[in-house]
Amino acid sequence: MRNFQLLQPQHVFLWASLAAVLAFSAPQSLTQVQDRLTPAVKSALADQWGTAAGSQVCIHALEVFGNGKKDDALKVIKSGVTEDVQQTYAIAADVLGAEFWRLVAASHPPVPPFVLDCPEAAAKISAQFGTNRKSLYDSAKLFRAKGPYGGFAALLNGQPDAAVRLTYRGCFDVDPAQLSGAIEKTLGIQH
Repeated sequence: MRNFQLLQPQHVFLWASLAAVLAFSAPQSLTQVQDRLTPAVKSALADQWGTAAGSQVCIHALEVFGNGKKDDALKVIKSGVTEDVQQTYAIAADVLGAEFWRLVAASHPPVPPFVLDCPEAAAKISAQFGTNRKSLYDSAKLFRAKGPYGGFAALLNGQPDAAVRLTYRGCFDVDPAQLSGAIEKTLGIQH
């Protein structure tokens, strides 16, 4: 009987007031919490992409991930980085899932300013046709057969110029389908 005393009509106002205070105060405290994982991952990946060897590791990891081997891809991306970065990547891969791999594909250095531009990427793809159309064809096949990450890795492997790769990464971040569409259009592949 004693347990039901707090449910009596005279206590309704008390419970309603307490619920209003909790509802009002909880979101304020949560807005003060910030995502520190994503910026840490982006920074580490920008550093990794910033070297020739690191770029190759990132591309290889995307290729392995594109083949459906996410655990192996995580091992690849963690190679050659500090223990702290390895832990950051492991946590991010678990917490963020596929979004982690999107970060791997698109993370960039803050300077010079990074432009997310698919029309520029399409122009670079058109130019690449003149020098390495086979890599575009391989990329298009993998985009269709393996999905965006396999096709994207093939595109990056076929382009040695870091600035062009950065442009492709910017477009991939906007929309992998636009990047794939630009490749197919350049090759004359009909949908």
